This record gives sequence, structure tokens and C-alpha cells, in this order.
Amino acid sequence: MCQQSDQFIFCSCVDGAPEQELKGKLQWALNRYIGSRETNIRGKILKPSHQLNNVLNVDEVIDALNSTNCFDFDYNPKEMDCLHLSNGLKHPDYAYFSIVYRDGEWQKGSHPPFTSVSENISRGGIKFIPEKKED
Repeated sequence: MCQQSDQFIFCSCVDGAPEQELKGKLQWALNRYIGSRETNIRGKILKPSHQLNNVLNVDEVIDALNSTNCFDFDYNPKEMDCLHLSNGLKHPDYAYFSIVYRDGEWQKGSHPPFTSVSENISRGGIKFIPEKKED
């Protein structure tokens, strides 16, 4: 069994759930980088946020990922794996950030948006785990 963060967990239990069940909830998607391709697509992407809600921010997620397995399944990151987190809301309230595994650690960043080829490893919702009170 994998060790889990005592703050939050990336729960894959919603894998296969209809998309409407995730709308408006904190979501994640884990993708494995396959390579790059040429494309004529050009455009702008929405700027990443630092914070998804009043509890979860990019620095806390990176610290947790670099110190423990925050997934509810056995997972060993590989170079260029990318974790995308979002609040599941529609624009203009949409907030997201991406974290990429590089040089043996998780850090802010993502794959190039228009030229990357990747495959989804898993996706799901974020569950918060209440702190255990000491007796």
C-alpha cells in the first residue's frame, strides 16, 4: 500500500465517472510525456494560477509530492510526467496549475501545450484528509 499525504490525496476513485460529476470540484490529471510533434497551431493559453482555492496552492502540492506519495495507487514518477490540477469551474472562475517531474523532483511547469504528445496515466478528484488529533 502506498503512503499517503496527511493533508490531501489524489483520489483515482472517480476514474471512469461521468465528467459532470467532477464539474466544480478540484480535479487532477496525470500525463506521461511521449514526445513532441510539429504543428501549425498557435495561440495563447490561460495563465496558470498559484492557488486553486483558499486551501490548496502550487507550493504545498510540490512539497507534498516531493516528500510522500500523494496518490491512492502505486505510482513512481518518470522524467517529464506532468500533473495538471484545476478547480473544475468555467471561465472566468477557472483556475489551474501544472507540475512537471524533472531531474528527480516535482517542480512548477508543464509540457509545451501545442507540440507535446502525452498519454493519460490517471485522473480523478482531490480529497482532503482531516488532521488526526492527538489524545
